[in-house]
Amino acid sequence: MAVFKISVFTMALVGFFIWLGSGITRVSGEGTLAPLGEGLTVENGEQIFWGSGKCSTCHAIGSRGGSVRGPNLGQSAAGPEIAIRSLERARERSTALGQELTGTDYLIESIADPSAFVVDGFKDEMPIVYEPPISLGPDQIGSLILYLQSQGGTPDPTAVVLPSEIHAAAGRSGAVEPWAPYMDGDSVAGRELFFDLEGPALCAKCHMIEGEGGNVGPDLTSIAGTRTTQFIVESILQ
Repeated sequence: MAVFKISVFTMALVGFFIWLGSGITRVSGEGTLAPLGEGLTVENGEQIFWGSGKCSTCHAIGSRGGSVRGPNLGQSAAGPEIAIRSLERARERSTALGQELTGTDYLIESIADPSAFVVDGFKDEMPIVYEPPISLGPDQIGSLILYLQSQGGTPDPTAVVLPSEIHAAAGRSGAVEPWAPYMDGDSVAGRELFFDLEGPALCAKCHMIEGEGGNVGPDLTSIAGTRTTQFIVESILQ
């Protein structure tokens, strides 16, 4: 009986996160997007940034998108566009690593290994976009890099050389049975559990959603747009 109660409690919260995440992604820039074209193009990268890549859930470009969880990648108070800013970041990384990096190298590293360098003022919480639930393929990531290069710079497909882990992830696609929750979630009950400061969960004492709650732990506003259901369930249970 105790296990059953924990399961119901967990899936209620998960249902709330999934419902919330889908809405946040829509309002942060994603709209009705055209089908992707062939190959690596800036246009494809733009579609991916504002669509399947979920980038706009955490990042803005100028006044469009969300920049609470991640830096604004356009011209903003934080600095110039990302193509220009990446040159300075590359110099910092070159010094730290003892090898010469280009601005494009920095952009690729920020996607391939987002924990390698975290911009001051932000947390290490960017997802691995070539793994589930986002699961971008090499061409999609290449196009995304071109789109970022175009923000204050000139796109250069010849400079986009992706590391082996991105290609390896594409080769694993579909090889593993997808994880499935063991019962349906309840977003309404989950919201009540999350924000009830006298209830059994007490989530809002440490975590915030849409500006409401505590700021001790990570902001969970867009968690379902960037993390798998399995990750959310295991984070609650463990």
